[in-house]
Amino acid sequence: MVARECNDCHEWLPASEFYNSDSGAYGKYNRCKKCYNRRHKEAAKKRKEQRKAEREARQPRPHTHEALKRKYDQLYEAYEDVCKQNYKMASKLKDLQEILER
Repeated sequence: MVARECNDCHEWLPASEFYNSDSGAYGKYNRCKKCYNRRHKEAAKKRKEQRKAEREARQPRPHTHEALKRKYDQLYEAYEDVCKQNYKMASKLKDLQEILER
């Protein structure tokens, strides 16, 4: 095979302008290297945009984020109360120890 027509650009090009293929006719792809690379880049760009859209769709919604923040704040306040109570108990124990040492 000396030349072949590209199925995309419909130009007749030498066989060296086509990538080798095990399954293609005459052992070559049906698109020239230029068209093959262009399509490959377009498909890669499309996949990249699709993955970006999927990532953005997975981002937490603002109302969900706010609900989580409120829950965290409630837990933190409860933890602060426990810490304050433990501190008061510790100071009372210190006072009792001082009284017993006298």
